[in-house]
Amino acid sequence: MNEVRKMKWTRANLIKWIVTVFLPLTFLAIPVNTVYTTQMRSFFVITVFSLCIIAFELVDLMIIAALMPALWIAFKVAPAATAFSAWSSTTPYMCMGAFMLAAILEDCGLLKRISYWIMTKTGDNYLMLLLGVFAAGLVLSILTFGSAYIVMGALCYGLCRSLNILGTKMAAAVGMTCMIATSAVKSFTYCATIYGIVGGMAAQIIPGFQVTFLQSMLHNWPMGIVCLLTVIVIAKWYKADRPLNGKAYFKKELVALGPMSRNEKINVAILGIIIAFLLSNPWHHLDVAYGFMIFPWLAFIPMIGSATRETLKKLNWEMVFFIAACMGIGNVAGSLGFSTIITDYCLPLFERTGSPYGIFSIVFGLVFVFNFLMTPVAIWTLVTQPIIQIALSLNMNPLPFVYALVQSSEAIILPYEYVSYLAIYAFGMIGMKDFIQMSLVRCLIYFAGFLLLLIPYWNLIGLL
Repeated sequence: MNEVRKMKWTRANLIKWIVTVFLPLTFLAIPVNTVYTTQMRSFFVITVFSLCIIAFELVDLMIIAALMPALWIAFKVAPAATAFSAWSSTTPYMCMGAFMLAAILEDCGLLKRISYWIMTKTGDNYLMLLLGVFAAGLVLSILTFGSAYIVMGALCYGLCRSLNILGTKMAAAVGMTCMIATSAVKSFTYCATIYGIVGGMAAQIIPGFQVTFLQSMLHNWPMGIVCLLTVIVIAKWYKADRPLNGKAYFKKELVALGPMSRNEKINVAILGIIIAFLLSNPWHHLDVAYGFMIFPWLAFIPMIGSATRETLKKLNWEMVFFIAACMGIGNVAGSLGFSTIITDYCLPLFERTGSPYGIFSIVFGLVFVFNFLMTPVAIWTLVTQPIIQIALSLNMNPLPFVYALVQSSEAIILPYEYVSYLAIYAFGMIGMKDFIQMSLVRCLIYFAGFLLLLIPYWNLIGLL
């Protein structure tokens, strides 16, 4: 997604540029008043323009990550201290460490070894193959704290090529299962980048707020059932039209990796240290960010040496800077009073609704609509603080509101709405028509599971 490439002036790209230019200009047509100030108007024009460019992949992600805060400063929307305030928090450095850990585990071959081993146990049955993809993605997502989508996308693409099923409904099912296994599973596992961002924004309202490794899974595991059910529905809907021999492919790939290397063993130990640090949070009470800010870099110490300078080059710098820029959206919007506006307009609606089912349905619907206009990272930074304020005003626990923001971000219809879905979509296993069809069904199942399983479970364990 983030590769710089020469723009081809096709009809599709022309339409994208027209939307990118004219959508922000609509905010100029709104009259300025005491609420919608000149600064706020400039903020929306700059931010929507930048997010449209990202959504349509018109320029490299790093360019927008640098340009958007610079434009806020140049047009006097906010001072530099506010525009770049994310860099004074732990979140960008936590995300940097999480991405580095994923690069280290991928570079040494450990992620492939684990995924291949899991897939050799699935057999040649089509449903079991999809469940194997789901299991492999789930395990890698847990081990990389939400950063397994690229390696799993490549693995599944290789699987489809080896089975000669590219362009078939079977490949589409594999692609969607891969997306569910590496993105939708973030709704019930621990994703360092998500909870780093959301937790960082929430901590500005509630000092010391954080979501731990155990909390995220213990409080949201019912959504795992929903994700698994979705894979089964896809398998029954997109049926196999030919016999498979996937087990043989993965056995061959696993043998080709050879015995476990020294670097793999050391990196397993580093991973174990990080997991132990996260699991022991109820006792040491240290910020979970420290685990990612410190331990992945042990691999570069000369005496350890389980990662190299080449590994360092694989760190996803574009996403780190983009996350920091998107956190700036929330901070700048907050400085302009946007949080107060959302609170003032939404709080009466929530108060009239009363029921947790109605309240969280509104949150779900709000994020679902926002997803068409901006990335989940931007949504979390923009909406987290006012949602927290609303929860406190309603005398409700803010934690389920934070979870609801994360859950509802997975309800997307088009691949551009979420980077991890788009990255897997780019491998070409699934076409746009199939993606939209399966996403519509997936969203319906997901929303039903959110209302019928997760909210009652939150009631049961006392979160509501």
